[in-house]
Amino acid sequence: MPLRDHFRPPISILRCGESFELIWAVEINRQLNRYLLPPNCLTHLRCCLAGRGEPDYEDQQQADMPLFLDADGVALPLPGVWPPPPQTMTALFPGEVELEIRNNFCEPTPLAAMMFVLESNKDNRARRRAFLARCADLLHRGVGLLVVDVVASHPHNLHNELLDFLEYPPGCRFAPDKSLYAASYRPTRRQAGDQMDLWLNPLSVGDPMPIVPLPLRTGLMVPIDLETTYKEVLRSSRL
Repeated sequence: MPLRDHFRPPISILRCGESFELIWAVEINRQLNRYLLPPNCLTHLRCCLAGRGEPDYEDQQQADMPLFLDADGVALPLPGVWPPPPQTMTALFPGEVELEIRNNFCEPTPLAAMMFVLESNKDNRARRRAFLARCADLLHRGVGLLVVDVVASHPHNLHNELLDFLEYPPGCRFAPDKSLYAASYRPTRRQAGDQMDLWLNPLSVGDPMPIVPLPLRTGLMVPIDLETTYKEVLRSSRL
């Protein structure tokens, strides 16, 4: 089953690329829990396809806020309620589709994470750096990581940018013309010092996809069959 370009017509007209990646993550999540993970491990799917935010205060006037008096008789806003902020700045909140594997959710740090690159993670520098910062945080905490990028609408290679972001030495990068890939990262501490094991798989539209490893902090390597799960999602999505 060859990889298709979900971010250009005709498929992009029929299905939103980011929603397809969410369905793909759900299929991998199902297979992990059903067949691949030890009994004490569970997956947790995190996703946000649109900008996130809370209801704003624009229509709420400070004069209408309920007040209470402190010990000195000074009127203060009720706890949890505050006047509108004196300053507001432009911000970007990129989408995310991430699978975390935890030890029955008992430990605060996940055993591993799988991240799907979304179009919104690549369309400008600020969003790319936000995605890289999330990857760097996981790796710095010793979390095994698998990143899958099938976003063919942007030429940026986020693996190469991640190694630059971490200021790693030259090498272990994809060729400049390879923007699609699956990359597995296993941060480990050995006698020789801190090291990063890498499994780098370039992907191309029109080619089949490999089985790739998802490294757990316990040392277990979980096989992720990108081809089989992708084929199942195409079938269920009628693409």
